[in-house]
Amino acid sequence: VNLKILRNENKNKQVLYKGYNFESANEENKFLTNKLNINNVQLEKFSNELIEIKDNISKINKFKSLYSLTDLENDKNKLDVFTNKLKDFKRSKIFLQEEEKRNNRSLKILDEVPCDERYSSCKFIKGAHESKKDKKKIENEINEILSSIRDINVVLSSLKEKNVESKIKKYNDVLLKEVKYKMKRSNLDKDIENVNLIKTEYLEKQEKLKEVLQFLEKNADKNLKDNKDEIKLEIIKNDEKISDS
Repeated sequence: VNLKILRNENKNKQVLYKGYNFESANEENKFLTNKLNINNVQLEKFSNELIEIKDNISKINKFKSLYSLTDLENDKNKLDVFTNKLKDFKRSKIFLQEEEKRNNRSLKILDEVPCDERYSSCKFIKGAHESKKDKKKIENEINEILSSIRDINVVLSSLKEKNVESKIKKYNDVLLKEVKYKMKRSNLDKDIENVNLIKTEYLEKQEKLKEVLQFLEKNADKNLKDNKDEIKLEIIKNDEKISDS
């Protein structure tokens, strides 16, 4: 009798519903549960990465709000312009200083020749007298240039203190990072979307398996009850036969 009950139980376990029996349905359910656990781990990983990237982008936006690239580039242009002007003035200063030296050599002739300005047209000292007239003019031009050089150096010193070139490089590096972060964010959004789609698919399959398992359990319980009732009747009949004999 016990063997018959066991056989009936095993037979019930082999009942198929929508292509599943108890064993295959439970195995599929375990497989899906494992996949969902892996899926959740991936989602958590991607979500944490996304939070970090959004935080970095937020920091970049804050940095951009503190510094204007336009202002920095304007300062850089000023730096370049004044640097070139300084070079030009220095070249002009060298030229005028050479001219001043030549002028001073010409003036020495007047010290050597005992002729006053009444003989300025003399061909031997005419150039020297012209140099005498140019002396003050050259000195004034040199002084003006030196004054301009001092002014430009003050402006350049102020611009250099701002570390304009360094800030522009940093700003451009930050912009490059921003592009990379936004690309990563876009890829992570797609990854999260794909993982969620797979998760939804697994959950739907699990829901269908739940229905299958409920049906198989209900059907098995009903068959087992019917089989047990039949076996009990058979036992009663066998007892009656034994008593009659």
